[in-house]
Amino acid sequence: IEHELQKLQDVRIVSIDVPNQTLVVELTQSGGTSVHDIQTTIESTLGLNTVVKGLGDSIAAVSEITGDDDIIGVVRFSQQPDNRCLVDAVIDGIRPQNQYSLNIHTFGDLSGQAFEHLGSVYLPIASQFTANDPSYPARGALKARVDNCDLSACIGRALSVSLKDRVIGAGIVARASSVGDNSKKICACSGRTLWDERAIKQEDRTSRL
Repeated sequence: IEHELQKLQDVRIVSIDVPNQTLVVELTQSGGTSVHDIQTTIESTLGLNTVVKGLGDSIAAVSEITGDDDIIGVVRFSQQPDNRCLVDAVIDGIRPQNQYSLNIHTFGDLSGQAFEHLGSVYLPIASQFTANDPSYPARGALKARVDNCDLSACIGRALSVSLKDRVIGAGIVARASSVGDNSKKICACSGRTLWDERAIKQEDRTSRL
């Protein structure tokens, strides 16, 4: 793991605990490497299913995005000082020629065929979210710092992906664990380990967590 992660930009390994199957890394805010990059590197090069169990040292949140045309992704948030949030996003299924926006909305109501009950924009996240790949379906990734972001006030609201004024995907912003706060290894809903649960979801494309 250490050898492979050294190839990534601005990644520092804090600790590796083999008996407890945990890895703690530190990323720079300005670096180009995302949480998803680390997860993908470990899984693709070492064949180890990898679950992100914590982010940051304060309030954290995560949103799973699903929507039209096989839109699927995950957006992670970490509260920073001075009312700022770090945002780490990866979304699959977008078109390379289009420009999308990411926004947190007033409500967390995902009902309706066109996500028409989200309410007005509560907090803009990104206004120029684009694909990193030239072919469709493409992947878009974002690592940004958002000002005026009180993450505790965003929990329970909806996060949307929009093309112009049309919402094409959305998910609920849910509270997540910070680093070291989640020791769970078994999913209570299925009885499977978190790693087995991730492998199943990856196989049928129901999650990017």
